[in-house]
Amino acid sequence: MATEKVRVKTGFGALNDPAVISVSGNVAAGLLWTFDLKTLIPPIDPANLKAAHDDLVAAVEAADQGGPLQTADKKKKRKVVNGMLDKLASFVQLHCNNDVKTVLSAGFAVVTHSTTQSALTVPNIISVDNGNGGQLVIRARSVRTAASYEVRGATVGANATIGEFKFLGSFTTTRAMTVTGLTAGTTYAFSVRAVGSSNRYSDWSDPVAHMCM
Repeated sequence: MATEKVRVKTGFGALNDPAVISVSGNVAAGLLWTFDLKTLIPPIDPANLKAAHDDLVAAVEAADQGGPLQTADKKKKRKVVNGMLDKLASFVQLHCNNDVKTVLSAGFAVVTHSTTQSALTVPNIISVDNGNGGQLVIRARSVRTAASYEVRGATVGANATIGEFKFLGSFTTTRAMTVTGLTAGTTYAFSVRAVGSSNRYSDWSDPVAHMCM
């Protein structure tokens, strides 16, 4: 039987503003650590996507407090981000080598298909503890049918405001998922999801925060 082709999920115009902001932020960062951009030149520079992402964030905030002019400006900036994501989704589709992890690492989701398999259980986080300097160790509940686990994280600012989540790595076990390169004195929030066969993955777990020491 032929292996089913991995497909990058598009349809960004159907998403709400927070979802597009999340995707564009993740893609702007994810492309940099997923592909060698000196060898593969994407149709949109990640820095330009990040700038458009920031413009959209500001426009959404202005529209929430403003009137028709601010709403029109938000829609204009949203259209720009949607177009960038469409082009970058095609780029990732072309260069992902039919690998789900590559698509997820780049910040996109994959198209899932209805199967007789049961949905993956969310691997809720049990604890987050300090490791060596600049490290936090995450432990979560294992999922019987999972092949691996993905971790994402974000800094926690004033008033417990969680920033943009970024993909931090893939692990084969939930016993001790060590995240490195963190800043002492900074609080981070983490979520975990399970990855299964046939391009399946669970929902993200509820975030758990801990200060890196």
